[in-house]
Amino acid sequence: MAFGVWLLRACALVVLVVMVSAGTALAAPSGWLALDGSIRSATGTVRDWANSGLGAPQGCAAGAVDLPGTGGIFNCGAPGAGSSPPSPPGLTPAAAADPSIISSAFIADPISTDTTSCGSGDPTVIAGGSKNGDALNSYSLTTQSVPAKDDLGNVYALSHTRADNGHPELYFGAERLVNNGDSHIDFEFLQDRVTITAQCSGSFVGHRTEGDLLAVVDFTNGGALAGIAVYQWHCAAEPGPQPADGTVCDPIGGTPPQHYEPIANPGSVTFLVNTIDIPCGGWVCRDKITGTTTTVAARDFMEGGIDLLGLPFTGCLNTFLPHTRTAQSFSATLKDFTGPSPLASCRTPISGSTSTGAGGSVSPGSSVQDTVTESTGAGFTPTGGVAFFLCGPTQVTAAGCPAGGTQVGAAKPLVAGAASSDVTAATSAAGRYCWRTEYTPDAVSQGVYLAATHTNATSECFTVAAAPAPGTPGLPNTGHSAASGGSASSAWALVAAVAALAAATAAWGRAGRRL
Repeated sequence: MAFGVWLLRACALVVLVVMVSAGTALAAPSGWLALDGSIRSATGTVRDWANSGLGAPQGCAAGAVDLPGTGGIFNCGAPGAGSSPPSPPGLTPAAAADPSIISSAFIADPISTDTTSCGSGDPTVIAGGSKNGDALNSYSLTTQSVPAKDDLGNVYALSHTRADNGHPELYFGAERLVNNGDSHIDFEFLQDRVTITAQCSGSFVGHRTEGDLLAVVDFTNGGALAGIAVYQWHCAAEPGPQPADGTVCDPIGGTPPQHYEPIANPGSVTFLVNTIDIPCGGWVCRDKITGTTTTVAARDFMEGGIDLLGLPFTGCLNTFLPHTRTAQSFSATLKDFTGPSPLASCRTPISGSTSTGAGGSVSPGSSVQDTVTESTGAGFTPTGGVAFFLCGPTQVTAAGCPAGGTQVGAAKPLVAGAASSDVTAATSAAGRYCWRTEYTPDAVSQGVYLAATHTNATSECFTVAAAPAPGTPGLPNTGHSAASGGSASSAWALVAAVAALAAATAAWGRAGRRL
């Protein structure tokens, strides 16, 4: 290949790829989604944010942007009416059916020239001079005008199960409005489920936890240069040690020990920016440089990926909170934000179960047992332990055994995704009984699967029939009463045996007459 051609291709992207650190087994990220500085799939077979644009349309609703072809994650966004912001796209049919996608988010963030229910201006602005690392509960929001260089357009992200090791990875992207000013964008991934109290002028509700992630993107030199740094939230002052990922630790005091710590050698991060104009996806782009809704100007699109295992990170993310800063300093005042949006990195295992007498009835004092299987649509089979609980007639609900009950034996380890409870005969009282299982991931499954509770009102429930009292018509005199050591259930067992003997005798007699 001629050097000039090679140089042109090499310059087609501004790329920051942080190299793999010593001891990290996998490079970042897997390449399942093309991180190539473009929005559309190049071929229709390579996965990207949007379809290729070549081929048949997807069949969006009237008025939506229906980008033809295949290979995309999102499609069918729609322009807003008048000065209203556009509607975000949904998942393509192929993406919706892909079991390897754990979670996704696409936010069409209102911009300063939009009009919403909050009035004119951008309704997603962080108020009060808040900064990166402040307590989330101290953040509030307002509606106001935002400089174009600090105003976010479309922002998107997804979590995905790697095919090679079954662990999650993150992909994220964003479109900014202009490329002619220093711009500073943060992609924050939090383990707590962060919410806001109200639109327009509410407050944030949530906590910071050990291991939360912050990818910081800085466009400098008038927006021409891009760089990235990755931080993790630490509960203790350096050098630690730090508690387990997921430990809640909000910043406390004037100089709190809780802080975002830069990762010196993040071997699991890839980041790219486009250096040429690129076509938009199946949604409305807001680019002010091109002045169109179908083209994104050079250096206005960015995308990245993070391999969570390689960081390492063993928690479970639940919230995506992108925002901008007014200056390059990490502690500069925060400005525009999107979300907070649900984005999970861990899967809830798929539980299947069955129990003795499921859906039917058993006699009082019968021995019963529950069996559960834990599976997944993608990745490796869940590992860990399962505790079994049996709810009696006074504890069950229409849903089964959602809480309470008595634990039956010790928790059992999953073997090839399955476990069975100890056998119990605690079924003397008449009524309905239901099982509940509680799954706890072990070290292998931490950061991959969530702890999960399961009950099934059909396959894990059974009924203990009421035994008739002695003297009930049809009940034989066995010579014993319940008070003298006998039981009505044993009497009914004798009835069943006598009935079976009579049936066998009758059948023998009929056979003899035919001889």
